[in-house]
Amino acid sequence: MRADVRVGGARPWDIVVHDARFYRKALSLGTLGLGESYTDGWWDCEALDQFIERMLAADVRNSVPITPRLVLGVLPYLLPEIHYFVPGLRETAARLGLLRRTVEEHYNVGNDFYRIMLDRRMTYTCGYWETAETLDEAGEAKLEMVCRKIGLKPGHRVLDIGCGWGSFARFAAERYGAEVVGVTISPEQRQLGRELAKGLPIEIRLQDYREIRDRNAFDRAVSLGMFEHVGRRNYASYMQMVHDALKPDGIFLLETIGGDVSGTHCNPWFAKYIFNSPASVFPSIAEIARAAERRFTVEDWQNFGWDYAPTIAEWWDNIERERDWVTATYGEAFYRTWKFCLKSCEGAFRGRHYQMWQIVLAKKPIPGGFRPDRFRAEGTPAVS
Repeated sequence: MRADVRVGGARPWDIVVHDARFYRKALSLGTLGLGESYTDGWWDCEALDQFIERMLAADVRNSVPITPRLVLGVLPYLLPEIHYFVPGLRETAARLGLLRRTVEEHYNVGNDFYRIMLDRRMTYTCGYWETAETLDEAGEAKLEMVCRKIGLKPGHRVLDIGCGWGSFARFAAERYGAEVVGVTISPEQRQLGRELAKGLPIEIRLQDYREIRDRNAFDRAVSLGMFEHVGRRNYASYMQMVHDALKPDGIFLLETIGGDVSGTHCNPWFAKYIFNSPASVFPSIAEIARAAERRFTVEDWQNFGWDYAPTIAEWWDNIERERDWVTATYGEAFYRTWKFCLKSCEGAFRGRHYQMWQIVLAKKPIPGGFRPDRFRAEGTPAVS
């Protein structure tokens, strides 16, 4: 095999098959079957991240020859799950109520679980490891970089779209004296976020971004790790909402996982078990640019996708240290689902199959230009 992965081999990235049903399911459903059979305990791998990295590098998904016999063999497995492979069908199934879960459920797993997994600020996005040695340091370095890139100043009013538990909001309020309005669709996030933000000039709303009606109300806007859930049909309306919410000289920082190719659909396993959204997909440069056109000036575009691999590795180590509590509280299948999720993503980012972009967008061009210290969290503020 081009990926150099063996069944029953002795290397860390080789796999051990416990149940022969694994072969038919993985062949029939691809990544969806691979993930489900792992959750079910049908196979194991010592270094799951290395296995995924090798499979992606070898492009195994597109290397299996399609024959009539193969098609007939996989149809019984594929047809019940077909809406996870075809974006249009997935969105139709969601409208008809055929999908069992929604994106909110991913964030409503339980605050205790995310407290274990994430850094002390509960920053559920990529850290910045240029000078950091710990997950906490990487998380704070990234938040500092965001604040500097948008030229945050005391008294600025900031819109935080998809604010999570308010990690950026608290950082911006504590370190920069900003006033922040955060929006989330997760009641669990809002409840804890409001508790953590007590005494700070922070408002956390339980609100869908499509319901934001503020006009010319914010000096700055940020979106950290939420755009992946918007869906390409909504990119233009999303950008218009941010444009309308900003003051005439407003600046918007968009941070999102990105893909190198337009028009690709979300990994079916992630669509079903992690993103839980019919629209979720990683945008491309072209798709983001088209949505920003006539609305914003692109002032800066930075890719630090490599930094997501060590971030995710730290998240998994945190879960592994509390494995007994996790399995006792949520069950073995939940534990294996998160292991497959995080280790797969770690391998994909380490192999540079996904990107991590920070894009600075200005409602009107910044006078004198935009000159950030692009690769370090230290340095002078990006906007004077």
